[in-house]
Amino acid sequence: MRIAELSLERYGRFEGRQLTLPHREQDFHLIYGPNEAGKTTTLCAVADLLFGFEHLVNHAYRFSASALRVGAVLEAGGEHLSCRRRRGKTGTLVDAADAPLDEGRLIAMLGGISRDAFLQSSSLDHARLRAGGRAMVESRNDLGQMLFTAGSGATNVKQVLDSLDRELDALWGQRRSERRAFSRAEVRWKEARTGLRDAAVRPADWLKAKSELDLATKAFLQADAARQRAALALAGAERLRRVFPLLGRRKDLVEAIAKHPGVAMSETVEATAREALDAAAEHQQKRHTAEQLLASARQRLEAEPDQSPVLSLADEIDRLVQDMSAEQERRTARPALGAEIDTIRAEIGELAVQLELEAETARTTSLPAPGIIQKLRELASRRVALATRVSTTEQAANLARAEVEAADQALTQAEPPAVLDQLQTTVTAAQRAGELDEQIHKQEALVSKTGEALAQALRALLPWAGDVQTLATLVTPLEDEVDQAATTADTLAQRAADAARLVSERAEALELARAKVEAARRTQGVVPLDTLLQARTDRDQSVDRVAQHLAGEAILPSPMEEVEQLRRTVSEADALADRRFAAADATAQLAAAEAEVTQAEIRHRNAQEQSEKLTSELERSGEDWLARLRLQGLPELQPDALRGWLRRRVQCLVARDMHEDAKNELLRLKSRRDGLLRELRAVVETPQVQHAEALEPVLAEAATRLEALRRTAAAFDALKSDSRNANARRDEALRGAQAALQQLQDWQAEWDAFNAEVGLSLQPMTAEVRLSAWEALARSRERLEELRRRLDHLDTSAQDFAARAVRVARDLGLGATDDALEVARKAKAALEAARAASARRRALQDELDSRDQERAAAAAALDAAETALAEAFTTTRSSDRLSLAAALDHARDRRNLEGELKKIDDELALQADGQPIASLEAECAEASYDLLSARAEEARTELEQASQAAIAANGVMSEAAVRFKRFEGQQDAANWASELELARAELDSLAETYILKKAQRLLLGHAMKRQAERARHPLLKRAAELFQTLTLKRYADLIIDREADKPRLLGVCDDGQSTIQIDDMSEGTQDQLFLALRLAAVEQAMSTGSRLPFLADDLFVTFDDDRARSGLQVLGELSRTTQVLFFTHHAHLRDLAETLFPSLSVHDLQEAT
Repeated sequence: MRIAELSLERYGRFEGRQLTLPHREQDFHLIYGPNEAGKTTTLCAVADLLFGFEHLVNHAYRFSASALRVGAVLEAGGEHLSCRRRRGKTGTLVDAADAPLDEGRLIAMLGGISRDAFLQSSSLDHARLRAGGRAMVESRNDLGQMLFTAGSGATNVKQVLDSLDRELDALWGQRRSERRAFSRAEVRWKEARTGLRDAAVRPADWLKAKSELDLATKAFLQADAARQRAALALAGAERLRRVFPLLGRRKDLVEAIAKHPGVAMSETVEATAREALDAAAEHQQKRHTAEQLLASARQRLEAEPDQSPVLSLADEIDRLVQDMSAEQERRTARPALGAEIDTIRAEIGELAVQLELEAETARTTSLPAPGIIQKLRELASRRVALATRVSTTEQAANLARAEVEAADQALTQAEPPAVLDQLQTTVTAAQRAGELDEQIHKQEALVSKTGEALAQALRALLPWAGDVQTLATLVTPLEDEVDQAATTADTLAQRAADAARLVSERAEALELARAKVEAARRTQGVVPLDTLLQARTDRDQSVDRVAQHLAGEAILPSPMEEVEQLRRTVSEADALADRRFAAADATAQLAAAEAEVTQAEIRHRNAQEQSEKLTSELERSGEDWLARLRLQGLPELQPDALRGWLRRRVQCLVARDMHEDAKNELLRLKSRRDGLLRELRAVVETPQVQHAEALEPVLAEAATRLEALRRTAAAFDALKSDSRNANARRDEALRGAQAALQQLQDWQAEWDAFNAEVGLSLQPMTAEVRLSAWEALARSRERLEELRRRLDHLDTSAQDFAARAVRVARDLGLGATDDALEVARKAKAALEAARAASARRRALQDELDSRDQERAAAAAALDAAETALAEAFTTTRSSDRLSLAAALDHARDRRNLEGELKKIDDELALQADGQPIASLEAECAEASYDLLSARAEEARTELEQASQAAIAANGVMSEAAVRFKRFEGQQDAANWASELELARAELDSLAETYILKKAQRLLLGHAMKRQAERARHPLLKRAAELFQTLTLKRYADLIIDREADKPRLLGVCDDGQSTIQIDDMSEGTQDQLFLALRLAAVEQAMSTGSRLPFLADDLFVTFDDDRARSGLQVLGELSRTTQVLFFTHHAHLRDLAETLFPSLSVHDLQEAT
């Protein structure tokens, strides 16, 4: 799908703005505008058009939400859809007449994509680019999970590798540790070897040490038993000394309790009784006090007089008092009203004289209505304005005539301008081309730079030598072939290294075995078997020679010497045999050591043969590989080195392509500059322009000339405009003067007609005076009438107040009086006194009721306290509250004695060590404290003596045990030899296990890496290619590190070896990586048939110029398969895009809408 037209009818700051986006081979469109020109608004308009307006109202600051409209013409697969979008809940997709359209057609064009998915994948600004890219590299979205899960080949390989690492560490490590099996086995082997050397034990020494240990143990047991008996005696004596004072105090307490007069009573019962006693006393006092206060209140109530007659007149008196201030005001206001009435009558007399009327007639005659007076005044006011306008318009017409004459004279004297169209077109085209000279200079530098990069890339291919054309024709092995060769070489090298390490280990084992043989041979009395066999051989040879001599088969030169030799060899052989028999154990050790040497020699020889075989196979494999490379003309490198060389070869070919592209671009720029120079020379015929080689000075000269011509044309146009404006103002002034005169005539007719209608004959010049007099007379007459009404009202109110005062005075018995205010004051004082007396009576009655309630409450509380004391009276057999208090004190004292007795019993239970109190009393009956203390000191002395004896016996026993320990648990030589062989076998087994596990770890890690490379996801592969292009080959690849705790994405540098984590890259490089990942995802989506426009809003804010050029080229390639709308506010990016794409469609959002 693509957008053919975008119409911003009413959206944001736009009104009626149309963007036409024609389809081209490279469907790339640049939308330019500075800050606040509307780029973000346009992006939002596209999203609102395709998916509908969001709930929150945005971009409605110029138009209301209901008036927002955005439309477009969409194309997809030959189908066209012209639609508009309005704000609403349903039916928001409409046609040109706001009739609803089927939403299904648009959804089908979008491929069912949601708004959020579109914003994250196809409509990117810098913030969404970084957020989406970060989510991908951290595997927080679907694309990131797809990226990291692909290529693993197995689900638990990392767990298996970790398990192998743990097993290897548990077997062996560089540093010895008790937790490693090999270290433990080595310790056992060394212990067995030492034990084998020190395994001889004499029976007599063992028996002596055993006897000494038994005697020392028996003596220690006897001494320890004596110590325990002394300790028991001391414990008993100390116990009696501790409890003796307690037993005495206990006896005294028992006797005191038996003699005490108090009754047994619990603390709770006592506390309840005491509380009841206190409550009874308190409430009895309260009842007495309440009765006294009740009698006092009753007497004061009876003394208060009855004021009900006065209170019955309270309402009438209150009304009379309220009207007192009004009566005073009436008496004050009446003289002032009379004076004001006289003043108004004088004013009416003056107005009557002014209107030429009698005074009485002026007060009674009819006057013109207010509406008539208002209408006459408005007509008079209009006449003044119309007369002023007539004068003003006549002056304006005269000034306008003078302006017309001056403008026509200036226009006649001015020179007409020349035609600017051709020069304007040529200069505009040159200016739109941008800084071509600077671009050519940069392109020449780029050609030089890419040429140097190409030469450097060729030098990086050493030891291979040749030109780039030869390099391109080389037939290189496939990546799988290189991987297979590398795997074979690594496997053979690892096997050869393992074989060499095994030879070294077997050699060490052989040397150790030989050292054992030498050590055994140096043992006293040991006769090696070969020595014995050699002696027997010498004896048998001597016997054979003597026998042959006796048989006549041979003649000895000296028979006696031979016989002596025979006797000596026989004696020596017998002596060696006897010595070998006597040292049978040592001889057996020597035989075992010699057998071990034989086995070690066989194992060492086998290991050497295997190592030599693997080394030969490794050399033969390497020679075959190098021979194959020589046949193909490639450098003779090992597979791993060749893989790096092949990557550098690809980089060299890419550098060649970049160099060729740079040269072609330089030729294109120079050709464009030459064409513009020819066009400028054709329209600017100055010598400087005709001989100039650079575009900038020619363009400056043409622009200067164009500006001069523009100023001339502007001045001429200004003169013509001044002339037109002056004529228009003159005509307008003449029309205004005629209209003002006609309006004044119309007013005169209207004035005469209205005067005739109302029966008046006023002149316009004097009308205002008579109108004002009529209005003043009307106001004075109204004021006079109002004052008369107020005076009548004052008289009526005063009479009513006097009548009510007479009635109150009669009812209160105040006597006759003429002053109503004085009656009201006396009535007020009488009412206040009555109310005060009534309030005192009510307060006394309330106090009387309260005191009666207090008396009743105190009586009830007293009865309750007497009831609560009933149990205490019964228990103590008391007759009154006074005797009860004494009985409670006796009960408390008895309870204290019993409590102290219980504490002593508890203390005795702790100090008596489980002995009953009766038994302790019996033991202490005839003793004293001093006697018990003396017994305890004697027992302590005996315990110290017994302890010293036990300690000494324990020391003797420990020394005997140490001596015996030297013999206990030791084994004989045969057992130690067996233990040594077992330890050696365990070491061999652990070594073989370690080698096997190590080989598994290496092979599995290598296989995992190979599997990941073979199963690499196309999305990652394409992203790596785009990232390499965007970073100008600074990064050669993208890989996933799966051996970390969590898989992570790494960038491979241009050397093909070193890697960089994402967080260690610069901000600009991170943006280029995120753009590469997003574009790879867009291309993958397009491969499935989903082709949506790609909208990019200032994605290059962190790109330098070279990488921005590369980014535009990548977007240009994308525009060959889908529409790209590139938004920017950077003028240099616009100029760069125009240079890269000659048919570029540029839309400037600053142009008038």
